[in-house]
Amino acid sequence: MFESPIDLLSYWSVKKEQVQNTRLVSMSGLKMNTVYRTVKDLEEIGHSVKQIISCVDNDEAGREFHEKLRKSLKREDTLVDHRPKNTKDWNDERKDSLSNSRLSNQKQTQLGM
Repeated sequence: MFESPIDLLSYWSVKKEQVQNTRLVSMSGLKMNTVYRTVKDLEEIGHSVKQIISCVDNDEAGREFHEKLRKSLKREDTLVDHRPKNTKDWNDERKDSLSNSRLSNQKQTQLGM
């Protein structure tokens, strides 16, 4: 669950090799009803939702939403915390990842690799 479409796309671009059998959903904000509706819709078409992965922003509003979501679930192991650790959101994570990749490539070029 993502706060915005750009965070969803940024997460996918950074983690695309690791994202398998997963539905990525943007809530376009912090909307608990979007979480409930998504789970309900998936179950109605025969999917079993084993985990909800929280990829909301690493800020006060994101922390509060994550905690509220955790408390609302019947089983604690259903919610996986995948909020960004070093930046505010997944778009910033993507930017950092691209920047680090460019720096690494520049160093390799300078070393003649």
